[in-house]
Amino acid sequence: MQSPSNLQFETNNRPVVIVDAYSSANALAEAFSKEGFECVHVQTSQATPPLFVGSEKPEFFKSVLVNTDFEETVAALAAMHPFAIVPGAESGVDLADALATRLSLMSNDPRKVGARRDKFRMQEEIRLAGLRAIPQVKVQHPDEAVAWAEEHTYPVVAKPIASAGSDSIFICHNGRELREAVVALVGKQNVLGNINDYALVQKLITGEQYVVNTVSCDGRHVVTDMWHSRRLHEKGRSIAYDYAELLPYEGDIQEELIAYSVEVLAALGIRYGAAHTELFVTSNGPVLIETGARMVGSGVPRIVSICTGHGQLELTVLAYTDPFAFQKRLTPYTLIKNARLVAMISRQTGTLITDPDLSEIRKLRSFHYARMYLKKGDTISRTTDLISSPGDIHLIHADVEQLDIDLKEVRRLEQTIFEIADASTSGAVE
Repeated sequence: MQSPSNLQFETNNRPVVIVDAYSSANALAEAFSKEGFECVHVQTSQATPPLFVGSEKPEFFKSVLVNTDFEETVAALAAMHPFAIVPGAESGVDLADALATRLSLMSNDPRKVGARRDKFRMQEEIRLAGLRAIPQVKVQHPDEAVAWAEEHTYPVVAKPIASAGSDSIFICHNGRELREAVVALVGKQNVLGNINDYALVQKLITGEQYVVNTVSCDGRHVVTDMWHSRRLHEKGRSIAYDYAELLPYEGDIQEELIAYSVEVLAALGIRYGAAHTELFVTSNGPVLIETGARMVGSGVPRIVSICTGHGQLELTVLAYTDPFAFQKRLTPYTLIKNARLVAMISRQTGTLITDPDLSEIRKLRSFHYARMYLKKGDTISRTTDLISSPGDIHLIHADVEQLDIDLKEVRRLEQTIFEIADASTSGAVE
């Protein structure tokens, strides 16, 4: 592994490799390019994972490799002499770790590579480190799940072992619901394009949900931004996002979040690059939902750059290219502006008659950006999770009260921007 003291002098004329540069990671390629570094894209598969289709930006890459054989990929990259291999989207975390370790580049602890993707192993790893963790079991058969749940009591959550984007999360209150959930999960393809070999069953944890985003360099961690996530519940099944609010660095809750999250990073062996940690805060304190050893998605890093002056984008580049400059950023961030990330909610299922009309939303004083996933002729589904949200709205403003006003207006307007034929409202979120 290269030491930070030598790193600056070894990056000249050598490319950086980004594995599965989808979602927010395409902005990472742009950030490296702006600093004069050539980028190579390694794809874990020929086809873009379903969750990330449409987020590709090939213009920022010198070349593209598809990993069809690990040894061939290692040989091809070795010939390019990269100075770093960085995970892009969640689907690229394992391969990025393996390639960086094999080529003796900056990498996370190879002994814990499985715990950075497998949600079951992740919880067990932090439990071994003495941190609060969620009671859980991984199963392949419904009977196993029901037996465990009856011992630990309902309600429980069933979900994939390794996916993303709140994919296929089931809240189960009895054996029938849990059996149906396990059947719906095991052997099915998840949104990353992989087959779920197991279902993960966990005790349902109640509490407020938060996000802590970080960047690490040689085991030193910088918190770039923290968010309070608000959610809505649908009876008997899943969870839909409402909005996320960017938090200031200071505060009693933030202090707990930071202390716990840094311990989680250490337990999972995360030493370099970005991480995205989701937590519940319970009456006993924070408890991990999951950590992604990569940047947060949904365009969040760009928003944070606007609101604080620098975020995961800028600090990830520094972590791999200029550790001395990175160390100067080991200070609390300050909010210049405030932000709300609003997940659009559809309460109906049907076919869109027209493209969503965002004209009134764009007039809001805090409006920054809108991203719609659907167009005229597409099927729109009632929103049950992040993946089934039809789009999101980014609101940024110095005045928190203005954000409150505009959030309410978004919720009012979204009832009219989707013109739907043959609409059904069965099972809408509450």
